[in-house]
Amino acid sequence: MLDLKTLLRIPREAKISMKKDSEGETIQRKSSKFFFFLLFNILPLIIGAISYCSGVIISEIDSYIGTVISIFTGLFFSLLLSIGDKIRNEKSNIDRDNSNFQKYKENMKQISNIILYIILLGVEIFILLFLNSILGKYMDGYIEIAITLLVSYILARFVISLLFVVQRFYYTSRDEINNIL
Repeated sequence: MLDLKTLLRIPREAKISMKKDSEGETIQRKSSKFFFFLLFNILPLIIGAISYCSGVIISEIDSYIGTVISIFTGLFFSLLLSIGDKIRNEKSNIDRDNSNFQKYKENMKQISNIILYIILLGVEIFILLFLNSILGKYMDGYIEIAITLLVSYILARFVISLLFVVQRFYYTSRDEINNIL
């Protein structure tokens, strides 16, 4: 059975992870908090407004969006499954440095939180695309316009979340390379 509390907790934990550095400390700089707010809340609104003003209709591009979202979602499902194995392998390494292992574990936790959020966004986009194919032509197309705005907003958050995953992988690879050298 679906647990709605868990589904609501996923975005909250992902946003917390996005606001942390590679050591797991919440970034406290006001400029960073402001930039996150702009990037994660205002930019998707702007993109939604631009798509509305440009006359973008989701039914014209839904196959492209569906293909891209399904590829990324599948990729992230497989990546999410491999995170536990990576941590177990590192944990069983007898030559590991505990402080580096804690950083690695924290980065993997942040990555998994953000990936779960990306997967959830992908599912939301699929549901909206499906609803658009069923209901989009009703009410003189106003439903399609509303769905287009929602998909634009969620798609912007999807891409921004991808950038946060890339940033976390940068932290992890940087720390691993510094470990070796």
